[in-house]
Amino acid sequence: MRWFFSGWANSVRLVGDALLKVWQAEIERLGEDLARSSENLLKGLVLIVVAICVGFWAVGFASWTIFELLVSAMPRWLAALSVCALSVVVTLILVQGARRRLREAEAPLTAAKRRGREHVEWLQESVLPGLAGSPAPGDPAAERADTDDSDPHTSNSG
Repeated sequence: MRWFFSGWANSVRLVGDALLKVWQAEIERLGEDLARSSENLLKGLVLIVVAICVGFWAVGFASWTIFELLVSAMPRWLAALSVCALSVVVTLILVQGARRRLREAEAPLTAAKRRGREHVEWLQESVLPGLAGSPAPGDPAAERADTDDSDPHTSNSG
Protein backbone atom coordinates (compact mmCIF):
# COMPACT_ATOMS: atom_id res chain seq x y z
CA MET A 1 0.00 0.00 0.00
CA ARG A 2 2.91 2.31 0.76
CA TRP A 3 4.19 1.94 -2.82
CA PHE A 4 0.78 3.12 -4.08
CA PHE A 5 0.92 6.36 -2.10
CA SER A 6 4.58 7.01 -2.96
CA GLY A 7 3.80 6.47 -6.66
CA TRP A 8 0.78 8.74 -6.39
CA ALA A 9 2.81 11.43 -4.61
CA ASN A 10 5.51 11.13 -7.26
CA SER A 11 2.87 11.55 -10.00
CA VAL A 12 1.47 14.64 -8.29
CA ARG A 13 4.99 16.07 -7.99
CA LEU A 14 5.65 15.41 -11.69
CA VAL A 15 2.39 17.10 -12.67
CA GLY A 16 3.27 20.09 -10.47
CA ASP A 17 6.72 20.32 -12.05
CA ALA A 18 5.20 20.15 -15.53
CA LEU A 19 2.70 22.89 -14.68
CA LEU A 20 5.50 25.05 -13.29
CA LYS A 21 7.48 24.62 -16.52
CA VAL A 22 4.41 25.53 -18.58
CA TRP A 23 3.82 28.68 -16.52
CA GLN A 24 7.49 29.67 -16.77
CA ALA A 25 7.36 29.23 -20.55
CA GLU A 26 4.15 31.26 -20.73
CA ILE A 27 5.68 34.09 -18.69
CA GLU A 28 8.77 34.05 -20.90
CA ARG A 29 6.62 34.21 -24.04
CA LEU A 30 4.57 37.04 -22.53
CA GLY A 31 7.79 38.99 -21.93
CA GLU A 32 8.85 38.44 -25.53
CA ASP A 33 5.42 39.50 -26.79
CA LEU A 34 5.49 42.65 -24.66
CA ALA A 35 8.98 43.56 -25.89
CA ARG A 36 7.91 43.07 -29.51
CA SER A 37 4.72 45.06 -28.93
CA SER A 38 6.65 47.89 -27.29
CA GLU A 39 9.02 48.10 -30.24
CA ASN A 40 6.12 48.12 -32.71
CA LEU A 41 4.31 50.75 -30.64
CA LEU A 42 7.35 53.03 -30.63
CA LYS A 43 7.82 52.71 -34.39
CA GLY A 44 4.12 53.35 -34.92
CA LEU A 45 4.20 56.46 -32.74
CA VAL A 46 7.16 57.86 -34.69
CA LEU A 47 5.29 57.29 -37.94
CA ILE A 48 2.20 58.98 -36.52
CA VAL A 49 4.23 62.06 -35.51
CA VAL A 50 5.76 62.27 -38.99
CA ALA A 51 2.32 61.83 -40.59
CA ILE A 52 0.87 64.58 -38.40
CA CYS A 53 3.66 66.97 -39.44
CA VAL A 54 3.20 66.21 -43.13
CA GLY A 55 -0.59 66.39 -42.76
CA PHE A 56 -0.35 69.75 -41.01
CA TRP A 57 1.53 71.27 -43.93
CA ALA A 58 -0.73 69.57 -46.47
CA VAL A 59 -3.82 71.05 -44.82
CA GLY A 60 -2.12 74.44 -44.78
CA PHE A 61 -1.32 74.30 -48.50
CA ALA A 62 -4.81 73.02 -49.31
CA SER A 63 -6.36 75.87 -47.33
CA TRP A 64 -4.12 78.38 -49.08
CA THR A 65 -5.09 76.92 -52.48
CA ILE A 66 -8.79 77.12 -51.66
CA PHE A 67 -8.31 80.69 -50.45
CA GLU A 68 -6.53 81.70 -53.69
CA LEU A 69 -9.30 80.12 -55.77
CA LEU A 70 -12.01 81.94 -53.79
CA VAL A 71 -10.19 85.31 -54.03
CA SER A 72 -10.85 85.30 -57.77
CA ALA A 73 -14.62 85.08 -57.13
CA MET A 74 -15.10 87.19 -53.95
CA PRO A 75 -13.39 89.77 -51.75
CA ARG A 76 -10.28 88.62 -49.83
CA TRP A 77 -11.92 88.98 -46.41
CA LEU A 78 -14.87 86.79 -47.48
CA ALA A 79 -12.55 84.17 -48.98
CA ALA A 80 -10.52 84.07 -45.72
CA LEU A 81 -13.73 83.83 -43.67
CA SER A 82 -15.01 80.98 -45.88
CA VAL A 83 -11.80 78.97 -45.52
CA CYS A 84 -11.83 79.57 -41.74
CA ALA A 85 -15.48 78.45 -41.47
CA LEU A 86 -14.75 75.33 -43.51
CA SER A 87 -11.81 74.53 -41.21
CA VAL A 88 -13.96 74.97 -38.09
CA VAL A 89 -16.69 72.67 -39.46
CA VAL A 90 -14.18 69.94 -40.39
CA THR A 91 -12.54 70.27 -36.95
CA LEU A 92 -15.88 69.89 -35.14
CA ILE A 93 -16.74 66.79 -37.18
CA LEU A 94 -13.36 65.23 -36.36
CA VAL A 95 -13.68 66.07 -32.64
CA GLN A 96 -17.15 64.45 -32.49
CA GLY A 97 -15.79 61.30 -34.14
CA ALA A 98 -12.85 61.21 -31.72
CA ARG A 99 -15.15 61.62 -28.69
CA ARG A 100 -17.38 58.78 -29.87
CA ARG A 101 -14.39 56.49 -30.37
CA LEU A 102 -12.86 57.38 -27.01
CA ARG A 103 -16.15 56.64 -25.22
CA GLU A 104 -16.18 53.18 -26.84
CA ALA A 105 -12.61 52.42 -25.72
CA GLU A 106 -12.15 50.19 -22.70
CA ALA A 107 -9.34 50.86 -20.25
CA PRO A 108 -6.78 48.04 -20.03
CA LEU A 109 -7.37 47.53 -16.31
CA THR A 110 -11.14 47.33 -16.85
CA ALA A 111 -10.66 44.80 -19.65
CA ALA A 112 -8.35 42.71 -17.45
CA LYS A 113 -10.88 42.75 -14.59
CA ARG A 114 -13.70 41.78 -16.96
CA ARG A 115 -11.70 38.89 -18.40
CA GLY A 116 -10.75 37.76 -14.89
CA ARG A 117 -14.42 37.76 -13.86
CA GLU A 118 -15.30 35.75 -16.98
CA HIS A 119 -12.61 33.17 -16.13
CA VAL A 120 -13.85 32.85 -12.54
CA GLU A 121 -17.46 32.43 -13.77
CA TRP A 122 -16.35 29.76 -16.23
CA LEU A 123 -14.43 27.98 -13.50
CA GLN A 124 -17.40 28.07 -11.13
CA GLU A 125 -19.93 26.98 -13.75
CA SER A 126 -17.95 24.43 -15.73
CA VAL A 127 -15.07 23.02 -13.74
CA LEU A 128 -15.96 23.11 -10.05
CA PRO A 129 -19.29 21.26 -10.35
CA GLY A 130 -17.43 18.41 -12.07
CA LEU A 131 -14.87 18.26 -9.27
CA ALA A 132 -17.57 18.10 -6.62
CA GLY A 133 -18.86 14.83 -8.06
CA SER A 134 -21.86 16.17 -9.89
CA PRO A 135 -21.49 16.49 -13.65
CA ALA A 136 -21.04 19.98 -15.03
CA PRO A 137 -23.94 21.58 -16.92
CA GLY A 138 -23.82 20.62 -20.59
CA ASP A 139 -21.86 17.48 -19.73
CA PRO A 140 -23.18 14.39 -21.61
CA ALA A 141 -23.20 12.49 -18.30
CA ALA A 142 -25.57 15.09 -16.83
CA GLU A 143 -27.88 14.80 -19.82
CA ARG A 144 -27.92 11.00 -19.55
CA ALA A 145 -28.70 11.26 -15.83
CA ASP A 146 -31.66 13.52 -16.60
CA THR A 147 -33.14 11.10 -19.13
CA ASP A 148 -32.51 8.00 -16.98
CA ASP A 149 -34.52 9.29 -14.02
CA SER A 150 -37.62 7.31 -14.99
CA ASP A 151 -38.50 4.54 -12.54
CA PRO A 152 -39.49 1.28 -14.26
CA HIS A 153 -41.94 0.49 -11.41
CA THR A 154 -43.96 3.66 -12.01
CA SER A 155 -44.11 3.27 -15.77
CA ASN A 156 -47.54 3.33 -17.41
CA SER A 157 -46.55 0.87 -20.12
CA GLY A 158 -47.94 -2.12 -18.33
